[in-house]
Amino acid sequence: MTSLTVNASSPHFTQSQSQPATVHQSNSGSFQTQLAKATTSRLEETPLELQKMALPSWYGQYLSPLNIVNTDLNQELTTEINSRFGDGSQFTQDNKAPKEWVDQVAQFRLNDPKQQAIREKEQQKIEFRHELAEYGKILNGYMKAAYQQSGESPQDYFDKIKSDPIKDEKMHQFVHNRLMNNPRAQQLMNTLGITPTQSDNAKT
Repeated sequence: MTSLTVNASSPHFTQSQSQPATVHQSNSGSFQTQLAKATTSRLEETPLELQKMALPSWYGQYLSPLNIVNTDLNQELTTEINSRFGDGSQFTQDNKAPKEWVDQVAQFRLNDPKQQAIREKEQQKIEFRHELAEYGKILNGYMKAAYQQSGESPQDYFDKIKSDPIKDEKMHQFVHNRLMNNPRAQQLMNTLGITPTQSDNAKT
C-alpha cells in the first residue's frame, strides 16, 4: 500500500507546519491503515469520524513523491527478516537474543535494497525540506481558498462536496489553475517531482 504522509499542516487544521500533507496529526501505521480502509469500504461500514477525514481523490497528485510513504517496502522488509531470522518472539527476558542474532538482523536490514531505498528517500526529504515546506504552504493556502470559495468547511467535504462531482471538480480546477499560474509553485513542483494530471475541464 502506498499512503499519504499525514500531519497537521493540512487546511483541515490550524496551520502549525507548512509541508504538504493530508488531514490529520498521526503518522502511525494503524492510522494509515484505518484511513485507507475508510476510503475503500462501503460507507455504512466506515465509522463517521473516519469518513470525515476524507480528502479529494485528486489531492494526492499535487504532493511530492517525497511526501508519500510506501508502507509496502517496510512490510516486505519486516516479513523477509521474520522469515529468515524469526520475529524475536523466540526470545524472552530469561532467554535473551544472542548478540550474533541481533548483529545479523541489523546487518541484513542495513544492506537490504528496500531499506536503502527508504533511507535514500528520507535523505532526499531532508535535502529538500525547505522546498517541501514552501510548496506545502502554497498548496495548503490554495486548498483553504478553494474551501472558502465552495462555501463549505474542510470538515464538510465528505458530506457536501465529495458527493457532488460538479462541486468537487470546481474545487479541483480552482487549485489546479492557481498552481499552474504561480511561477514559483511551478518551479517548486519541477524540483520536487510533482506532475499532476491536468483536469479535462481546467482552464488556465
